[in-house]
Amino acid sequence: MNPLITVITLAFNSSYLLDSIRSVLDQTYPSIQYLIVDDGSFDFNKAAVCSYIEQHKKKNIVEYEVIVNRQNLGTVRAFNLALKKANGDFIFNLAADDLFYDTEVLKEWTAEFLKRDSLFMLGRIAAYDSDLKEFKQYFPSPKEVRLLLEGDTKKIFHALAKDNFVLGCGTARSRKLLQICGYFDEDFFLLEDHPYALKITRHSIRIDYWDRPVVRYRLGGVSAPHNFNSIYEKDADLNFRKEILPYMSHPFIAALEHRFWKYNRLQTGKFTTAYHELIAEGKRYLLPFLIFKFPLPVLRGIKNRLKRITRNIKFKRKK
Repeated sequence: MNPLITVITLAFNSSYLLDSIRSVLDQTYPSIQYLIVDDGSFDFNKAAVCSYIEQHKKKNIVEYEVIVNRQNLGTVRAFNLALKKANGDFIFNLAADDLFYDTEVLKEWTAEFLKRDSLFMLGRIAAYDSDLKEFKQYFPSPKEVRLLLEGDTKKIFHALAKDNFVLGCGTARSRKLLQICGYFDEDFFLLEDHPYALKITRHSIRIDYWDRPVVRYRLGGVSAPHNFNSIYEKDADLNFRKEILPYMSHPFIAALEHRFWKYNRLQTGKFTTAYHELIAEGKRYLLPFLIFKFPLPVLRGIKNRLKRITRNIKFKRKK
């Protein structure tokens, strides 16, 4: 009743790695294989990481391995490297910047996999600020949750084609899924979660949603709008051409939506940078003027804030 499970942590110049490792070592699940892959960090100290694990691990860590890539291979290839070494019946990933929500997550998540006989599961993601002190919001949104619970894979595919809401940091998979759909596509460098979610929905494989917080996620990761660089943009364009466009009944409309999505990401990234620069320089009085330079990101931010306030009010009333 307690099959071996695998936890994978990918690291690249992460200053929070030991916190993430401790989050795994504190889990109560009794049979864990732990794989850490450093993808070419500038000053990664493998001996120190192994020493930390040896000092803090309990008997439930039945096996661990720290893999060091001499050069940066990218998220996709680094992840595949770990997946090929994974022996667990179920595979969980924890980014080197994040934490499992509590010590019971893996125990309860594995039980949920067994109960549902699930291949792929998305849990609730609790997003915090960069210090993991201030809670911001939950992902996915209520609308996206309803879509997942309906279970119509065609509808989910078309929703994912517009924007990804099956974020890798909150997902886990069975080894059986790898036998059906294979590993991540190494034509991509950074983007692993979005292409894979699109792929499995096209295979009519359901994405089970578990309404339980699974990770404490630091906002500002590699896919955050202000990190929308040329490498990520190249992956996003490839994802559209390879995983979305060939399966759309109206390719012209889909192409327009993709262009608009990219424009929004670029504008949001520029707005985020400008906002933080004004805060750092003590020029808060200039913040209202950002709406004239970046109207779409500002209005969307206001809309999302109002939605969060409304949800919190409804939640308190129910309580």
